[in-house]
Amino acid sequence: MRLFEELGPWSVEQYLFSCIEKFKSHVHGNSNLLHTWDDEEKTYLRDILERVAVTPPSAPTSSESSQLSEKALRFIDYLTQQDLSDFAGLVFVEERATVSMLSRLLAIHPQTKDRFMVSTFVGTSNNSKRKVSIGELLHVRDQSETLDHLRSGHRNLVIATSVLEEGIDVSACNIVICFNKPATLKSFIQRRGRARKESSKLVLMVDSDDPSTIDKWRDLEDAMKNAYQDELRQLEMNRKQEEIVEERGKYLRVNSTGALLTLDNAVEHLFHFCATLPASSYTNLAPEFIISDSAECDTLSAKVILPNSLDPTLREHQGTGNWKSERYAKRDAAFEAYVALHTAGLVNDHLLPILERDSEVVDGSTAVEKRAALVEAAEQLNPWRSVAQSWEEASEIQTACIDISGYGEPSLEIVMILPRQCPPIADFILHWDHEKAFTVSIREESSSTYDLSHVVQTSKLSALLLQSVFSSRVNPDRCDFPALFVPRIEAPNFEEWLSLSTGAQPANDVCPPHLDIGQQGLVRDREAQGRIYILKGLTHDVPDAYQEDGSMIVPGAGDLLYLKLVNLPKRKDFLHSVQVANQTNAVSRSGFVYLPASRCTIDRLPFRYSRFALFIPSIMHRLELSMVAEQLCNTVLLPVVFKGLDLVVTALSASSAREGTDYQRLEFLGDSVLKHFTSITLMSEHPKWHEGYLSAKKDRLVANGRLSRAAIEVGLDQYILTKPFTGQKWRPSYVSELLKPTIKSKRQMSTKVLADVVEALVGAAYLDGGSKRALACLQVFLPEIPWLPLDQRLVTLYEAVNPLETFPPRFKELERLGGYRFKSKTLLVEAMTHPSYNASDTAMSYQRLEFLGDSVLDSIVVARVFGNEKKFRHFHMHTMRTALVNAGFLAFLCMEHSITELRAEVFEDKVTHTFHTEQSTIALHIWQFMRHSLPEIAHAQQACVERFHELRNSINNALWCGGHYPWALLARLEAPKFFSDLMESLVGAIYIDSHGCVASCEAFLDTLGVLPYLRRIVGGQVKLLHPKEEVGQLADTEGVRYVHGLEEGRRAYWCQVFVGEREVVRVGDGTSRFEVETRAAQEAVEKLLAEKRELNVAGDAVHEDMME
Repeated sequence: MRLFEELGPWSVEQYLFSCIEKFKSHVHGNSNLLHTWDDEEKTYLRDILERVAVTPPSAPTSSESSQLSEKALRFIDYLTQQDLSDFAGLVFVEERATVSMLSRLLAIHPQTKDRFMVSTFVGTSNNSKRKVSIGELLHVRDQSETLDHLRSGHRNLVIATSVLEEGIDVSACNIVICFNKPATLKSFIQRRGRARKESSKLVLMVDSDDPSTIDKWRDLEDAMKNAYQDELRQLEMNRKQEEIVEERGKYLRVNSTGALLTLDNAVEHLFHFCATLPASSYTNLAPEFIISDSAECDTLSAKVILPNSLDPTLREHQGTGNWKSERYAKRDAAFEAYVALHTAGLVNDHLLPILERDSEVVDGSTAVEKRAALVEAAEQLNPWRSVAQSWEEASEIQTACIDISGYGEPSLEIVMILPRQCPPIADFILHWDHEKAFTVSIREESSSTYDLSHVVQTSKLSALLLQSVFSSRVNPDRCDFPALFVPRIEAPNFEEWLSLSTGAQPANDVCPPHLDIGQQGLVRDREAQGRIYILKGLTHDVPDAYQEDGSMIVPGAGDLLYLKLVNLPKRKDFLHSVQVANQTNAVSRSGFVYLPASRCTIDRLPFRYSRFALFIPSIMHRLELSMVAEQLCNTVLLPVVFKGLDLVVTALSASSAREGTDYQRLEFLGDSVLKHFTSITLMSEHPKWHEGYLSAKKDRLVANGRLSRAAIEVGLDQYILTKPFTGQKWRPSYVSELLKPTIKSKRQMSTKVLADVVEALVGAAYLDGGSKRALACLQVFLPEIPWLPLDQRLVTLYEAVNPLETFPPRFKELERLGGYRFKSKTLLVEAMTHPSYNASDTAMSYQRLEFLGDSVLDSIVVARVFGNEKKFRHFHMHTMRTALVNAGFLAFLCMEHSITELRAEVFEDKVTHTFHTEQSTIALHIWQFMRHSLPEIAHAQQACVERFHELRNSINNALWCGGHYPWALLARLEAPKFFSDLMESLVGAIYIDSHGCVASCEAFLDTLGVLPYLRRIVGGQVKLLHPKEEVGQLADTEGVRYVHGLEEGRRAYWCQVFVGEREVVRVGDGTSRFEVETRAAQEAVEKLLAEKRELNVAGDAVHEDMME
């Protein structure tokens, strides 16, 4: 209506036509103008506007006075009368729409279009809450050079709103026209000041029915000085009003600490608290105060609104008093807000954010414990001391059967005697040589014919076995071994068997023509200090000194009988496989030795028992490992109730111990379980905590510093296995020696090893008995947290969800997009709510759900990778997880996945002027449902989507067809973090809504493409190593440097990669330092690999020339 009155009918038709066309051009896609509109709203309004028959109005002519208002006609007439030789004019209007239509009118009207070069100037706003309107027809970016053009003469007339009244440098004009009368006296004076050229004019357009208006403005001008003085006086009064001290005695004192909150410090405290909230792009963490007039005369009250990362119940706080000044009204609202935060437990009794002053934190500025690289730890436990003590207290003995079988030989049974039950031991392999291996089974016997009265005899039998191969290491006068080993014979036959198996006899006496080699004992060379051999056969033919089989012969001075022998292995470690030596000496190829029988003796103890004696150190070591694990399970880990010991042994074995397996795979799993269970527990335990508190607390709990301290506190350090077993220095232990008091020694241990073992035990507990045992294990090491069952925690999380006031209808499509229907719609809405969203509903931002979803995603990926049948090594599992949870990868999938929606559009036939409906489909993406309140986010979305479309085919080809993970391409995508946050927050929302149903989360991840890509990479089809890590490997011992900077005159980055002092590559046109470094590293890898291939080819050529 106002436009009609100011300019006439033509301006209204032109304005409506322009607005409708602008709406139509923005109705599809992710328009910044319509980013808060539902698709249903867009379609509804579009269908209505399609029915409005609006055509572009023709340009008015001087004869068509009915199309323009009288005011517009007078304005045009006045302009045409001006001398344009040195014309520079400024026209002030009230509204932005008038600016656009008046400038359009002057550009097409026949009396002005060739005389005036018109520009426009309107105000801009940095207010994040200001909505961009379809009715906004002017682009502020087009006015950046308006004033320069006016100064230079390229334009001679500017139509502007009141923004040009002050604060902007405008060159002097010779005419200033007020198309509307100035709103205030101040505006009148400022506009008049713009006409500063000589003979300049200020023109007021006033109603002809009121000729006294000009006199009134002159009178007002005369009163200006008085008004100015009045304004100064008012400002002084306001200043004094604000300086009034309004004492109310309002305070909060915390008796336990003496901390005091008052009106004077409440605002400062509140701003400090908000500054500690989780920072995020596009968000303002400062509290927002709203001042309102109170019902009482001349008083004010205030309300403060806090960021939406806080629980809805803590977001708005109203001051309780009425105040004379805004300053005290704000203090009152801030005081009430801070009291509520203290009551909710978000600030501690020092009235500071709770994680800033915690007794467990060494330095108040950090939330994670510092740790030394090495600490003093207890010496590795010797479990045989407790076995020796059990011999002292034993009232009965326990027996176990050791069965050794393999390589086509009859199995050998040995009875092991202990003063207590033998711990369960899994079957293991003993490697006799590079070809022959034996399987050892140890099973406890439920009943035995042996008792304590047989200990003396069985000790002698054990001594006989050990002395057969360890004569120099066994004390012949002692046989009080902690573990006894005897052949499977009845007790009454002990003495007879001992007598028949003791000693040796000349080889000639025991070598009849038909000798059973397998029943003979070890062969000893009397002329070589009793060197020991294994008998392999007999021969009467003296072979040549150097035969083709490489055997060695010692002549026997005419003897006719030779023993065919092999050396007894000198090694005492049979737990590790034997590496085949690459020997070229022909004499040693077969390893056979031929000795005259006359110079040899053969032990009466059959060889299979002597061989078992060689195995005793290895068997006792495996038994020792199980006893260490058993003692740990019966003490520190008693609440966990492990079903078996194998996983515990693995979890305790550091890589330095060189056992058959180490803790690294279990640590990888346990790390994920720990973080996942910690996230669930903290969210449930602290429903009011924002994501910043949750992350800080979790980081402190799972930090290596805290875990290593926990290991020392509970005494885990003495059970950690770090010493490698070689058997070289092995000697039998004796009970009497083990019972002697010893001085407790210490060892240096890495704090990372201590922390890793804790995580490995958590992983072992999880594999042994699921979440129940894992939580029991966590309770042992981190008792400061109540580790309740996950089902109970998830019920708490679900019930804590605030009911939703209204559910956006378009979110039904989001459920279809994700393939999951929510029971609690609030969770879905919160998962899509950016921290910038400032609507007053009950939904929080997605930050808490993203915190949980991050751990859920990690646990799903880790479980799949860890459980794969290929049993990947720790390093490979880590690279797989890094690739799958990478923010760039998740953001790409967020933009890639879509569903189609059918839309009906109404079109007008331009000939018949009838309407018809056409159906079309549009793509819906997850990111389009994110709720936010900033145009800047819409700009960021649109810019990233444009990069996505540019890179989409290349990234998809690399992901699903290529052999390398697209690190550089994903870096070039430069996806804002909120894209990946949406993926993780949706996973967290589904996890809570489904009460922890992993299958539901996996189905979502399968739909989005995470799990299909996981299946591809576990198939070994993709190289995942980051280019920078690959460069480091290729550089070997040389250092790698990355030098980067901005290209001159451009907002683009360059990067050089140096290996040693040599520049390998230089790349440019980078969009960020991270992107250009990644791309440079990738190109460096390609160049270094090419150089390596060239060197290999050259080396092969040289080798061929030498062979020729």
